[in-house]
Amino acid sequence: TAQGVLLEGARTNLAQYSDDLSNAVWTKTRTSISANATTAPDGTTTADKVVEDTSTNTHVIYQQQTSATAQYTLSVYAKSAGRTFARLEMSDNATGSVYGFFNLSTCSTGGTSNGGSWSGTTNAVSSAGDGWCRISVTATRGAGTATVAFIQLANAISSISYTGDGTSGIYIWGAQLEAGAFASSYIPTTTDPVARVATSLTRSWNFPSNNFSGQIKVRPQFAYNDSKGGYYNIVIAEYNTDNYFRIAVNPTNDVIYVTRRVAGTSAEAATSSGELNYANGELLNIRFRADTTGVYLWVDDSNSSTVDSCTSADCKTSFSNRPTEIRFLSAAGSASTLLPGVVESLTIYNEAKSDAFLEALE
Repeated sequence: TAQGVLLEGARTNLAQYSDDLSNAVWTKTRTSISANATTAPDGTTTADKVVEDTSTNTHVIYQQQTSATAQYTLSVYAKSAGRTFARLEMSDNATGSVYGFFNLSTCSTGGTSNGGSWSGTTNAVSSAGDGWCRISVTATRGAGTATVAFIQLANAISSISYTGDGTSGIYIWGAQLEAGAFASSYIPTTTDPVARVATSLTRSWNFPSNNFSGQIKVRPQFAYNDSKGGYYNIVIAEYNTDNYFRIAVNPTNDVIYVTRRVAGTSAEAATSSGELNYANGELLNIRFRADTTGVYLWVDDSNSSTVDSCTSADCKTSFSNRPTEIRFLSAAGSASTLLPGVVESLTIYNEAKSDAFLEALE
């Protein structure tokens, strides 16, 4: 079933044999692997089970990859197979490591920790259906020449050392280690790291100078409170950097904006911080209007509905240089840096539709 257009920046999965944990590149410590033990999130029978032994100690698998100092994200798809907790850890193999805990029965996060040269640790989780959670830990490595990626079984949200029973474990699929501030879509690997080129979507469109409205449906691949910094354009109609119409999101402070910029002067309406509570992958139903009275924004997610407007003199200004193209999910001021997400649909009306009409759009 078609679900829209997935747009992402370039990424490389550094982890080898990303869905074959039985391969020797993965070191097993007090664990064994039952290969192809269950159905993976993509519908294939390629998910492995990491099985604990009976030792009173940690139970872990890991691999090491040479990499420059940078911000990294380690992610896997995980599902309970007797153990309902897991921990992801990254080490610089020199000064220390960072980790994040996860509850696989509720797809929720536990605590994190910085160590050694690492800083800025965050963890994230999203439900992938059928009991699967996609879990990730992100941090910046400041020393060393390698990143070691650990997948660890846990018997509580803060405990990885325990007596195993020899049969329990967790299902794992889609291991990914990448430079970046969040987990991008899964890139399968075997013998070597695999790179994905950036995807983008731009189309020509001659906007009216004023009096237009529309709707965009988008599923961001981050949650409302993920710390990513700065604006990301959900959609931008642009003539140049001083003349554009855009809808943007700042996930760090949970705000969505609609902006009309004319001859270098910007006017915008924005949701209030904390109004939205969208989850990773949740549908945002966004409607907008620009007319001679101002600019207007309606946003719905599963938890809330909000409307905002700007009716100052700047907000009423018409374009003298009309936008000529539309670009989706790009970082503000950049056509190459993308907000990760799926555009489900975009509709633009070359007229100012009424409040009632726009509010009723589902």
